[in-house]
Amino acid sequence: MLESLRPVAPLRSPARRAAVFPVVSLALLVIVPSVWGWGYYHAPAGWILATGWIVLTITAVLLFTAAIRESIPGRLLSPPQLWSLAALAVVVIAGSSTAFFALIPQTVPPAMAGRVLRVCLTRAYALGLVPLTICAVLLARGLTARPLIAGALAGLGAGLIVESSWRLYCSITAPSHTIGGHIGAMALLAVTGALSLSAISSRQR
Repeated sequence: MLESLRPVAPLRSPARRAAVFPVVSLALLVIVPSVWGWGYYHAPAGWILATGWIVLTITAVLLFTAAIRESIPGRLLSPPQLWSLAALAVVVIAGSSTAFFALIPQTVPPAMAGRVLRVCLTRAYALGLVPLTICAVLLARGLTARPLIAGALAGLGAGLIVESSWRLYCSITAPSHTIGGHIGAMALLAVTGALSLSAISSRQR
């Protein structure tokens, strides 16, 4: 039995493994306008979109890093750290949504509101499954102690990654649309991540 043992490559640090997600965000930055086109923005909006992409991507990477830490015994975030990270995510989501509406106010005709909301909700959710799946693969190499928390963090990170690029296409910044279509997709991804990772962890046990 001893002869069959082989050395196992140590896991890289959570931050190094999470470094893949800025690349994913850059890929979506190209894919979204290429597939769906550009939103109806005026020229000065470029710096707003760029700033939003940077802030949302950095926050998403922090969430993914925290999720990956959940798969390493002894590296788990303490409750105060988790609450601080959750508060940061809420502030970034609320702040970016408010800033977009304040700087680029744009609504949608009531007759089209339902359709536009449905498009953003379903497309953003589907795109978010890609980074969520990547994070699940990274988590599978470790021992996830709190799969519900790890999955929720990964899902929320996936939602932020998508939002950073989806704004290139969707220029509707009205609060009702943002909450239902954009933040709604983030919430669904967080729930999907939490439930999926919990189910996978239960089957592994």
